[in-house]
Amino acid sequence: SADMYRRLLLSGTRCLEIDCWDPTTFGRWWGQGPRVTHRMPGGVPLLCGSVAFGEVVAAIAEYAFTSSPLPVILSLEMHCSAKQQKKIAKELIDTLGDMLLRTPRSPHERPTSASTLRELHRTVLVKMRINKGRVTDPVLRTLVTLPTTSFCRPLLASEAEESECSGTSAPGGGVVSLVEERLERLASEEGGWLPATAVQLVRTFPSPTRWLSTNPNPLAAWRAGVQM
Repeated sequence: SADMYRRLLLSGTRCLEIDCWDPTTFGRWWGQGPRVTHRMPGGVPLLCGSVAFGEVVAAIAEYAFTSSPLPVILSLEMHCSAKQQKKIAKELIDTLGDMLLRTPRSPHERPTSASTLRELHRTVLVKMRINKGRVTDPVLRTLVTLPTTSFCRPLLASEAEESECSGTSAPGGGVVSLVEERLERLASEEGGWLPATAVQLVRTFPSPTRWLSTNPNPLAAWRAGVQM
């Protein structure tokens, strides 16, 4: 239900995950707009319902800054076709309007950016992985101001020339997303601190094996420098 997003925003949550799927995945929604639900890798269904993407965005637009002016990050988990991605982009633009932070659409356009958190007040940022070979609508791509990127470990001198990674941060900036087990392993190798957090945003998320929807203790992640 879109009501869950409303409740999370009223509680002060600043980062929301939205799993986007084609309506063809759900028989009775055939021919309609994209749906929001949660599924296992490969589209394996779970015991949860679905809600229209438009309803979710409408709830976010109404309640995003009721409890706090701090920016809201929408983490889009994209499983939609190019056709449905166009609908997602249009829904975000039409519903969120000026709240939505956008990237330049041409080399001649000035970047839409902010250097301080205060300048990002009452702003919605879209986070999404766009480098996995999945077809991404060009308009939707302009909305992704926080691209999800891969973590790169420090390289040996012999490896540096053969890899895109040149250090502990992800190439090209963006947000690194790490499942809790990998974060724990990487942080332990560095004595509890993750150096990548000094130069970019790092997000951690619960292990898929937490079948009862429990959450990890955030203290270890905070000590490692993780921001989300």
